[in-house]
Amino acid sequence: HGNGDVSGASLAQTILEDLHYLKPSAWCYWQPVEHRSPWGFVEADFSPGGVETTKLPHPKYYVFAHFSRFLRRGFAMLHCTEPWVAAGYSADENLLACVFANPSQGKRRLTLRAPSFSTSIAGVEAVITEPRKMRYFIRHPVEVAEDPTGGLQL
Repeated sequence: HGNGDVSGASLAQTILEDLHYLKPSAWCYWQPVEHRSPWGFVEADFSPGGVETTKLPHPKYYVFAHFSRFLRRGFAMLHCTEPWVAAGYSADENLLACVFANPSQGKRRLTLRAPSFSTSIAGVEAVITEPRKMRYFIRHPVEVAEDPTGGLQL
C-alpha cells in the first residue's frame, strides 16, 4: 500500500471499505515483496546475487495477516452495517470471526449484534495488533456483556 503509511492502518481501512462496499469474492494484495521500498509488506534486495530481505516485515504485514488468518477461505462473508468491521462465518467450524479497525489511539467499546447466531460469551477471544506500538497478535482478554438490544458489548 504505497501511500506512505507503513503502519497498516490505512491498508486495514481500505480492505474493510472494499469488503463492505464492493462485496468482492476475494481480496488479494498485488505486491507483498518490493525491491528496497516500503510499498510492499517486506522490503528485499533483488540483486543479481540473489534475493535478500533487507528489513523485518513492515507493520502492515501483520495488519494484513489478520484478514487472512481469521477470514479464511470457505468462510461466508456477512453483511456488516459499519465499514470498519468485516465478519465471516464458517459453518464447518461453527465459528464467527470478525476483524475490526479502531482508528483511535485509545480503547474502544464495540457492540456486536448478530441476531441470527446464538452466542456463547465463554467463546469470545480477541487478538489485537497495534502497529503504531509494534505489538502483533497479542491475545487479549475481552470484557463481554450482553447488550439489551440482543448483541454483545466488547
